[in-house]
Amino acid sequence: MSTSKKNLATLVLRTLVTMGIAASAACASPPRSPSSLDGRVFAVEGRNLPPGRPAMIELSFAGGLLDSSACREQGLPPIAYTVREDGTFYAERRTTDTLDRFTGRVTGADIEGLYTSEHAGATTTRIPFKGRAR
Repeated sequence: MSTSKKNLATLVLRTLVTMGIAASAACASPPRSPSSLDGRVFAVEGRNLPPGRPAMIELSFAGGLLDSSACREQGLPPIAYTVREDGTFYAERRTTDTLDRFTGRVTGADIEGLYTSEHAGATTTRIPFKGRAR
């Protein structure tokens, strides 16, 4: 086989391999980033609320952070969150004496979950919530 035919065969083989890799990547599911809920805002209603807590709050996702309007009113910063492909999310904030957690799932325009707050030496607060996107 002449040198030019070998070069052409090598070029064709490389092209086919490259096209196969590109086609495979195009057909694969795109990875979900930890901030895939970013830009979503939900109006949620909590149940079993402690006295003085608002029943309706807003949960917003931006920049990889979950922000609760109720926490914001208490001067607490947003919490970093993670989300799985099925829409299940998790956010946790630890301070010296408190552990706050948001767990839940977003399905389309609906959100449902549980907020828990554990204070050292106190009863754990559990607030189930449910809502819809704004």
